[in-house]
Amino acid sequence: HRQGTSWESTAIDPNDRRWWNRGIAGIRIAPLGTRRHVRHSARERLLEVQARHPDRLALRLHSKVRRVIIQDGRAIGVEIGGVEIAGVEIGGDGAPEIILARREVILAGGAFATPQLLMLSGIGDPAHLASHGIDALHDLPGVGTNLQDRYEVGVVNRMQQPWGAM
Repeated sequence: HRQGTSWESTAIDPNDRRWWNRGIAGIRIAPLGTRRHVRHSARERLLEVQARHPDRLALRLHSKVRRVIIQDGRAIGVEIGGVEIAGVEIGGDGAPEIILARREVILAGGAFATPQLLMLSGIGDPAHLASHGIDALHDLPGVGTNLQDRYEVGVVNRMQQPWGAM
């Protein structure tokens, strides 16, 4: 919330989650990341940080994280390799490369890739990992279970007659 405004000023905002808690029906606008009326997503933020701090952030395209490197129970880096698409190697020769972190490793692979990386790294149900030839480093049976996806679809309709939203 910006300085000089109050939360009460959002009472007419249909995207204010407090409306949902009251069971008030109405139109909702799909969440959009914008900055100065231009699309602004995580990609733009990463590019800004890289431009300001090229010594602190290196972006690698066409690389696939194969596993997280864990030492003494702590993530210290990742192993990457080339990406194969339709049988064509597009990210180098596919030889593994180790990238070590100075401070921390952040996994942000989403609902499906993050648990997959954890399991490839030896974190998960030991029986399941063993069935794939992966040594268990940390017994955490809930990793990779009960995965569900949630689709958000924008719908555009043309009305036969004018219709007021409010």
